[in-house]
Amino acid sequence: DVRPEDHHVALGETYVRINAALQISSTRRGFGGWSSILTNKQGTALLAVSDVGVWLEADLTFNTTTDIVSNLASVKMSPMRNITADGSEEGIAGNKEWGDAETLTSETGGSLGDD
Repeated sequence: DVRPEDHHVALGETYVRINAALQISSTRRGFGGWSSILTNKQGTALLAVSDVGVWLEADLTFNTTTDIVSNLASVKMSPMRNITADGSEEGIAGNKEWGDAETLTSETGGSLGDD
């Protein structure tokens, strides 16, 4: 895990303090290009969407000494699906034009579920 002690990032005229960062990687085809990430209220699970129409779900594990995210567990990747006008489903994963999601939002105030 990474623990920047006092790193700030400028976003226009606003500065955001980065408390911790986690670099994730995989050799699995379709991994990467995560455009948006949501976490549950406890910060123990995440949902991400890539810019080629792939979902990533994972549980976050924490370093027991620092209580900072150290790894992902129970990782699942699945293709984004499209429901057509006739009710049939078609996969759009791997298609940059149709699967390029830039953001996620939640009906529960910006986090996953009520748990």
